[in-house]
Amino acid sequence: MELVGLGIYLMADKDKQNKGLMVLAVAATYLVWGYAHKYYGMTPLPSLIAYTVMAFYLGSKIKKQQTHWGYAALGTVLLVLAVSASFVTYPEIFTQYFLALPIGGFGLLLMTLNIPRLELPKWLINLSSVSYGVYLGHVMILEGLEFVIAKTHFPIHYDLATKVVVTLVVFLLSTIMVLVIRRIPVLKELFLGESTPKASVAAVTYRAPEYRNVTA
Repeated sequence: MELVGLGIYLMADKDKQNKGLMVLAVAATYLVWGYAHKYYGMTPLPSLIAYTVMAFYLGSKIKKQQTHWGYAALGTVLLVLAVSASFVTYPEIFTQYFLALPIGGFGLLLMTLNIPRLELPKWLINLSSVSYGVYLGHVMILEGLEFVIAKTHFPIHYDLATKVVVTLVVFLLSTIMVLVIRRIPVLKELFLGESTPKASVAAVTYRAPEYRNVTA
């Protein structure tokens, strides 16, 4: 799923479409091999299709900046369903095939795309820029955290309070990981799909003696 997500992300940039195709090809090879050998932890094909379709659907809305109250209403319903799963016992087939999908994330994204534009503080905008990296790395952080907890023989029960605490801890650690990766250009492009812009001479601003900005 992380390779598929990265491939779609790169495909959205015309200058990186070849890289995106290569990543998607690797993902497809891995999936075919995994399905053929029945490897543990393989994403079910219906879920994979649902993820991919929703990614392209939401991607087009983001690119065109289309807004509609219906999208906000749908997002609200999906978000409520996802949160209510912690309180309500839904039928097994419903939890396996519907709530198992990231409908909370889809719902929250649909809501935020269709609310009035707000002036956001700079720190919040900077924080939002790490969301893709957090998505890619949170599973590794979560698995590592659960491994450490298991080694301490400390029982963990995922009630609502525990979910909130674990979510905050995993998000914080994932954010730190992304910020560290961003300081290493090779890893930054390889894992996050971000490239370091080259400095342009024309964009360099000099300070003249008379304290006027002069652009070369």
